[in-house]
Amino acid sequence: MILVCGHNNAWQLTYRFNAVTRGAVNRVREVHRTAAGKGVNVARVLAALEVPAMLLAYLGGPNGVRVRQALAAEGIAAEVIDTAADTRTCVTLLETGTSPPGAVGETQQVTELVEPAVVADAAEQARFSAAYDRLLEQANVVVIAGSAIGGADREVYAEMVRRARRRGVPTLLDAYHGHGRAALAAAPEIVKINRAELAELAGTAVDTEAARAAAYRGLCERHGVQWVMVSAGGEGIEACDGKRLLRAFAPAVPVVNPIGSGDAAAAGVAASLLGWPGVCATGAAFAPLRVEDADLAVAARLAVACGSANCLTATPGSVTRAATKELHAKVTITETPV
Repeated sequence: MILVCGHNNAWQLTYRFNAVTRGAVNRVREVHRTAAGKGVNVARVLAALEVPAMLLAYLGGPNGVRVRQALAAEGIAAEVIDTAADTRTCVTLLETGTSPPGAVGETQQVTELVEPAVVADAAEQARFSAAYDRLLEQANVVVIAGSAIGGADREVYAEMVRRARRRGVPTLLDAYHGHGRAALAAAPEIVKINRAELAELAGTAVDTEAARAAAYRGLCERHGVQWVMVSAGGEGIEACDGKRLLRAFAPAVPVVNPIGSGDAAAAGVAASLLGWPGVCATGAAFAPLRVEDADLAVAARLAVACGSANCLTATPGSVTRAATKELHAKVTITETPV
């Protein structure tokens, strides 16, 4: 089972327009309402891939009820920590240009409106921590996705990584700023970031493959990270284990909504550790996992397939198993020693 920890969740409104004009009345062509947040998105993709997973999430207020109902309707297994604060609302504006009535045009521009993180009090955070320890006993992999809840200690993610490590459970850290960056000191087995975050960690530009290879080596050596996965949008996924640099590409697809593609890629990496599309689809029991025994190329292939499949749907962090399998078969990978 993959334990997905999502501190900051949201009730997501996705509005589709021909174009948005600032300072004017803009009429929405299409509306999608869904549960969202990086943890929710990862869990949704795992559910679509039929990979056993459990989402551990903070939710509260009327929006929390909406998110909880949406998760149940989608068949996403979740353990919810109730908060007094109402779960935030986030809005995505998709501009597609003109297209025939009823047709889904390819997205040309995306604007996101993100409310501040809600705050969890000490008692709520203690309940989350206790639930994490209990669920950790059943987990083969932990995914920590997104920023931490308001009010959380800076070391909250680092401590979660350490507790997983003590149980022999590998962690995929898909969080960078603040709590996520502090968690690097706890040596998560897998780190997923984007190129801008890689440059910030390296303290230098990473515009060339050689510069990125040096940055990857530095992350592995300084922080004990075993795999670094970097999402690069239309340029695919780069993956490095400190010895080799892989680049995985999927065929170009029509982009309906790119939001959540990085989360889908993280889900793909986690699913690869459980042997997708083979054993994990059967719900069979799994032996303890070690990242060093897994195949980086297999992970990169599924990551880029999931990220690309997400672009085909209007719902952020959403794939179909069929589209993922089709793209998975078409992924190409190149390798460079570092």
